[in-house]
Amino acid sequence: MNMRYTIAKTRTGNEYLFSFSQKRISVCPPIVKALLKNESDINRLMKDNGCLEIDGKRYSTDEVNYYLRKIDFLKNNHYYDDVTPDDTFSFQFDEKIIKEQFSHADTILFEVTEKCNLRCLYCVYGQYYSVQDDRQFDNLEDVTANSVLDFFIPLWEKQRNKIYKNITIGFYGGEPLLNFSMIATIVDRLDSFAEKTGVGFQYIITTNGVLIDRYIDFLYKHKFRITISLDGDEEHDQYRVFPNGRPSYHIVVHNILQIKDLYPEYYDSHIIFNSVLHDKNDEVEVTDYMINRLGKKPIVSEAKPMDKTDSSKFVYAPKNNVAGIEGVLDIKKFLHHSIANSLLHFITAYGRDVKTDCGFFQYYDLNSIQRHPTGVCVPFSKKVFITAHGKILPCERINFKHTLGAVTNGKIIIDYSSIADSYNNHFLRCKELCSHCFNFFHCQLCLFNDVIQSDETYRCHSFQNERQHGQYIGYYWSFFEQSPFVYYEILNNLSYE
Repeated sequence: MNMRYTIAKTRTGNEYLFSFSQKRISVCPPIVKALLKNESDINRLMKDNGCLEIDGKRYSTDEVNYYLRKIDFLKNNHYYDDVTPDDTFSFQFDEKIIKEQFSHADTILFEVTEKCNLRCLYCVYGQYYSVQDDRQFDNLEDVTANSVLDFFIPLWEKQRNKIYKNITIGFYGGEPLLNFSMIATIVDRLDSFAEKTGVGFQYIITTNGVLIDRYIDFLYKHKFRITISLDGDEEHDQYRVFPNGRPSYHIVVHNILQIKDLYPEYYDSHIIFNSVLHDKNDEVEVTDYMINRLGKKPIVSEAKPMDKTDSSKFVYAPKNNVAGIEGVLDIKKFLHHSIANSLLHFITAYGRDVKTDCGFFQYYDLNSIQRHPTGVCVPFSKKVFITAHGKILPCERINFKHTLGAVTNGKIIIDYSSIADSYNNHFLRCKELCSHCFNFFHCQLCLFNDVIQSDETYRCHSFQNERQHGQYIGYYWSFFEQSPFVYYEILNNLSYE
């Protein structure tokens, strides 16, 4: 019988075994590891006196037989069953799936303008990156926006008895407030539709905060959820500048504090911050500043490596250890750190129990779950993104060359069958790479951002062989070994952002 498992070692030297078939982690004593690794030739390990010696510890014949019975028991209960990625990569997109996702989209994101009043040095639309179209600094045209609404409004009306949450309408840029008239026009039309039909809408906007003081009354009136970009204090925020190089920090913070004073409850419930981590700041320092000065924990992400040069400029390198991990853990600071969210994902992927003895285990057969290579989203399952030039994409974060449709001459042009074929072809081309990765069932990498390279080859910088997979599990499991209460704190206090 083929077996598949990963053995991981934590910082304390303890070892654990991850079962792919059961999606469970169990303590792995040295003798169990030795017996599994030498299953076909156990007699070779035995001494002349019938004993087995491992790491200086001697096991009698009775003890060896005891552990062999435990291993056999687990084998018979599928604990070591092989899980073959090739067998699980059987999911295929088809025209029906794509059409269903698009026609039932509950988030529409409009790029209302390509214009921006800042020139943030690490911006993916800037001089160091080639990941998007050349910016022509155009606005979204009325005919494009109305064509999108003309398509979706009849669908929303037809589905209104089946819509159980507000439909999200987002505004993106550039700096979206530079085309405020378009935002107001779309909101006005949808509010009128909502009054007639009862379909609810939630409006969101991502802004650099420079102009927000001019439009906050409108945003407050329509209960916009606002994401403001700010990278920390003045030193941390130094890459966020105007075209003449003047920093934007003081203007943005002044506007933020003004909102906080003017609409305190709205500020608490509807304002969030996004901070980009780069070579001029640090996550611990940024988080401390944002909480202490603005009363908010930011959502953090690292600056994208430049793809027009080999320079390491903007590459994030933490200055501080993670909230006291090497000593007594400060749980409050720890929960504010991105590593805590990573642990939440780890808990979800790798099970929520440590099994320290034999017994029947909850059966979790990964072979029975159809999946596709990479962690790419089902197209339009999260949102539909409309660019200022009417391109249709599944997300605002991917290269615009991966367009799935367009708004042309007042009509939405989209070929669901071609989209399905395109994705399936990508899966076929990267299947060989993914099928050898030990973290295949928990891949969170985007096909377009992380796997397809600029030269159209398929490479993965997060590929894990058996040794790397063991290191990955050992790294995260060390947190729970050092501070077991962290497990419950994370489950009770965190949610996916």
